Amino acid sequence: MPRIDFEQKLLLIEERLKKAKIKDFEVYFQARLGRSFLFQDQRRDLWETRQSLGYGLRVLEAGRLGFSYGNDFSAEAIDHTIKSAVALCRFNPKAEGFLGFAAAEDYPDIPGLYDPCMAQQSEELIKEQLFSLREQALGSDPRVSAVKDLSYEEEEEHVALVSSAGFRGHFQRSSFTRSLGVLAEQGDNQQLSYELDSKTSLQALGNDLGRDAAFAACRLLGAKALNSYKGAYVLHRDVVVELLELLISNFYAEQIVKGNSRLEGRFGETVFSQNFNLIDDATLPGGLESYPFDAEGSVSSAWDLVQNGVPASVLGDRRWSQLAGVACSGHGHRSDHTDLPSISCSNLYVPNGDTSFKDLLKQMHNGLVVTEVIGLHNADSVSGDFSVGIQGYAVKDGDFNGGVTAMVWSDNFYDLLASELLWASDQKFYGGVGAPSVLVAKGQFYGQETG
Repeated sequence: MPRIDFEQKLLLIEERLKKAKIKDFEVYFQARLGRSFLFQDQRRDLWETRQSLGYGLRVLEAGRLGFSYGNDFSAEAIDHTIKSAVALCRFNPKAEGFLGFAAAEDYPDIPGLYDPCMAQQSEELIKEQLFSLREQALGSDPRVSAVKDLSYEEEEEHVALVSSAGFRGHFQRSSFTRSLGVLAEQGDNQQLSYELDSKTSLQALGNDLGRDAAFAACRLLGAKALNSYKGAYVLHRDVVVELLELLISNFYAEQIVKGNSRLEGRFGETVFSQNFNLIDDATLPGGLESYPFDAEGSVSSAWDLVQNGVPASVLGDRRWSQLAGVACSGHGHRSDHTDLPSISCSNLYVPNGDTSFKDLLKQMHNGLVVTEVIGLHNADSVSGDFSVGIQGYAVKDGDFNGGVTAMVWSDNFYDLLASELLWASDQKFYGGVGAPSVLVAKGQFYGQETG
């Protein structure tokens, strides 16, 4: 990848700010470089390279924040960006609760954030690695008939931030992703399953992706709806991750201040099962959402969000933390330089349990494993109520007993996480959210005789 001289660009912006006599400012610089490959039927269908580079500028005048952004680093263009940000200060309301721009502070060096292998692989080697996954999938089960959408993507990101209060920092991070779809057939029945793996290091990418996708597709062949069922069940880690993505906004300072959090006024109380622990760690080595400082220059750290069932921490940025009356946790996030900071989690996860997935099924003995839910994104994150379709498989005497589909699961995820839980030791991260599978003592699933 080409070298990015971010320091020279930042110095130029600072010079223009000084000339414009701007006293309070923050400059957020971001550059992304990447490439993607997609193979279909042993030929390359897509090859794409991409690059984006720009900066966001916030200024503070008379207690009001103004924001503008640009990707042209000429003096004339920078001056225009500065004027736009200053002009917006006159129209915006007072920045109530804003802590001010970040001051000089040491930030951690996080291991595994960047892999210098970026862009060093040839297209031929990438194709060879992807097609080894294809052969792995085809050789896993004779019912596997095709492998689709073999893809590889890599990206590196450079972030730098300077402020008039003295903060100056830079970091770079990388990500590598492989994915594929596997089609399995048995008679007239077809099932398609997709698997992907993303890591900050190329060498850390899993080697069983083809086998895992084949197993998931074949497991659902001949799947059918069962009679309604009430009893123990296992949520596969994929589904647990989806639940965490719904739950997390209740820990955001902005939602608490606005009265949109179920946890408002309940921090320090036992809300969940004593077996439920939840962590957000922006310093996690090799974490896809790790960073030494956030998009406002607040230094990162690890936070216990739930300790033995007790909500313990609030996530916030430099404004909403202050309004919520809590310490700034360093969770100001920007998807790119054109965005204002907003609150988002970093590496969010449930720690591993002590029980293997196989032993979890043995302990359940008879029941259901839910591997996919349809419509969970429509659930109410405040009330926690949901009603979704599910896919998965039945378990009898601790072993697989046929695929399950077209059943309805209605519950409340707060009640679920407050019930008796047993966590497996199969934790996996999907992007920045990770979880192991979990055995839940009791649930209600509605089947074919309903109605």
